[in-house]
Amino acid sequence: MGELLSKIAADDTLVVTRMEGLDRNTDSCCSWLNNFVKETYILLS
Repeated sequence: MGELLSKIAADDTLVVTRMEGLDRNTDSCCSWLNNFVKETYILLS
């Protein structure tokens, strides 16, 4: 579980970076976020 939390913490930084670029590249960001949510769900289930 510690590994998962550290992975999420590292990914949070990426999320912020992606959010800042949202206006420039919405489709790419949404696709990345969807994948992130799916991966997180799989890891938690």
